[in-house]
Amino acid sequence: MSEEKIWPDKTDSDLWKEVRAAMVEKYGDRFDDAHMRKVFDLTCEHFEDYVPRSRFFKKALMNCVWERPIISKEQQVY
Repeated sequence: MSEEKIWPDKTDSDLWKEVRAAMVEKYGDRFDDAHMRKVFDLTCEHFEDYVPRSRFFKKALMNCVWERPIISKEQQVY
């Protein structure tokens, strides 16, 4: 049996809640809601057709790190 495919729709609030929960589970409070929502929207825009659920989530989680804001040297904590 093949994996469930989803339509990556930015207006799908249930999908957004699931992706947000996955990001919070993986990264904790490292990213704020505005950043996670931006990443979700970018991930939806990336796909033009139905996509396997695991592929969508993997891409969204990866984008969360790759699209994070750059911090200045003054903001860095060692």
